Amino acid sequence: MAGAVDLGPVTLAQAGMIGYGIYYLLLDAGMGLVSLIFVFAAAYSSTFLHSHFPSSQVNLYALSVHVSGWIAQFFGHGYYEKRAPALLDNLIQPLVLAPYFVLWEIAFEFGYRRDLKRTMEKQAKQMRTDAERRRLNVNK
Repeated sequence: MAGAVDLGPVTLAQAGMIGYGIYYLLLDAGMGLVSLIFVFAAAYSSTFLHSHFPSSQVNLYALSVHVSGWIAQFFGHGYYEKRAPALLDNLIQPLVLAPYFVLWEIAFEFGYRRDLKRTMEKQAKQMRTDAERRRLNVNK
């Protein structure tokens, strides 16, 4: 497998995905199991692509997808939310939790854990209210 980092019987992509999978399982067993499907599909895809195409081509494609996603994120946050994305506060959080966040958003749309969604929305609303109050107090 030219270009894939080989750790013996496990590639770096597979090792990373195992780490993601374990972490997601620890956060929530149900969603962790669902996330494993996507996590292992990503690891398999990476290994497959590196074994069937030139690594330089695969890496350029992956880099292009990542950069496009980050540009879209900056645009979306700036244009729609009028604030900087979380990655400027903490780089690890968006890299590790962003895929998990998206999966939760999809699950919520299908009615999974409605109680948790209501609790989170209530807390988020309170946090936005508190932040707005602080902003108004600073501008006085």
